[in-house]
Amino acid sequence: MSKENGLGEARETPCLGVSQPISKALPDARDLRLTAQLVECLKNFNLFETDEEMHARIEVLRKLNSLVKVWVRKVSESKVYRFACNTSS
Repeated sequence: MSKENGLGEARETPCLGVSQPISKALPDARDLRLTAQLVECLKNFNLFETDEEMHARIEVLRKLNSLVKVWVRKVSESKVYRFACNTSS
């Protein structure tokens, strides 16, 4: 996506996905109107999570992150140990 830098010049933003974006254009009035309509529709169907649900999700992700870090450390340590045992023979 490119944005003006205040001097009328476009500056490139990095591509953070696997492929290039479909469009680098900024949203126009129609896009903004449709986005507002979509948000309103989602709110009407109660599809946004509450603060309580958000905090519960964050806590689950925090615990999962911790478990993954412990698992990665254990696997890494076991591989280093096996490598050290194989090379010292």
